[in-house]
Amino acid sequence: MKKIILCLLFSALVGALLGFYSFKVYNSEAVSVSEREVYAIQVGVFDDLSNANKLASKYGALVIKEGSKYRVYVAIVSEALELLEKYYDELKIPYYVRSISVSNSFCNKLKEYEVTLMNANKDEYEEIVNKILKAYKEDV
Repeated sequence: MKKIILCLLFSALVGALLGFYSFKVYNSEAVSVSEREVYAIQVGVFDDLSNANKLASKYGALVIKEGSKYRVYVAIVSEALELLEKYYDELKIPYYVRSISVSNSFCNKLKEYEVTLMNANKDEYEEIVNKILKAYKEDV
């Protein structure tokens, strides 16, 4: 009878420890997700930095190096994608929308800027978008 009780206690202890360990691992993975997906409105991608800079100066854009490529972004958005797509379509600026990962801190800043962007006039878009790009550059 003693052996059965000891086996049950040992099994309960092992089960509790494994449960605690699994819970701890699961929670740390859920908390460590520190990046979110947003959209970059890209107007070009180059192998040569000088060509990327030329295009960036034309549109007031940001050049980001990813691997061996230089990408030229005119905007980064999450909720206001449709709004800026219409804006760049009206300006007849060819672009490509790509998904990028950003930090949670930048994502929070982006949400604040987008509230302003969605309530702004079209002539204020460029100023707000430039602030977003500046915040993104600081975050990268």
